[in-house]
Amino acid sequence: MDEDEQPVLIYQSETVHGFGIEPVYSYSAEEEFEDACQKALKELNSNLFMSVYIEEFQANDYSTYNFPELSIRDTVLTFDDNIVKQDSVIIDEQAVCVAAPANRSSGINVEIPSLSKLFIGPQKVGDTWFAVGKTRATSYNPSLAWMKAKNNALQDLTKAIRISVQSIERQLEEGDYTQSGGITYFKSNLIYNSIYNVRRYTTHKSFLTVIAVKESDVIEY
Repeated sequence: MDEDEQPVLIYQSETVHGFGIEPVYSYSAEEEFEDACQKALKELNSNLFMSVYIEEFQANDYSTYNFPELSIRDTVLTFDDNIVKQDSVIIDEQAVCVAAPANRSSGINVEIPSLSKLFIGPQKVGDTWFAVGKTRATSYNPSLAWMKAKNNALQDLTKAIRISVQSIERQLEEGDYTQSGGITYFKSNLIYNSIYNVRRYTTHKSFLTVIAVKESDVIEY
């Protein structure tokens, strides 16, 4: 990994939260913080419940993915007695707001695998799964990019936790010519009740998010 791609840790948390970020253009940054907090509420909603459905068809070592379906509850969260602003800071000229449930559930209390291990694939430590997601760094809509990194991690994790496989063999005959081949169908579908974004890293080119999910918060359907 070259110097520009060395990950720099910018935020860490062992509890469920939403992370909103907005570039600062004004002196007071009041409006930017307000926008960042609204985006934090949106991400928190997706971290409290996420349904992931993935299909893959593979033939002759060539894979074609259908568009993954990631679904969240149609809920609009607001700051009240149940949802609070956990953090509000400026990082690299960007307003960062963190939203979290007021009554925090038990956090992640196992050792988090290293990035080098997570780059190989999702890892399980005790009763907790970990995965890393990556997306292109951007200043245009960084909150959306962070959510995309999380979604990429969730897709990898979903395929690692549960996958069903069906294989279909086929044979094509034309005159004296016979060709055999097979199609393999993979499917993964899980519901996550709590998603922990435990580490957030940046590089010159990328955003990286390490997520954690407790085994008891994963539901097969």
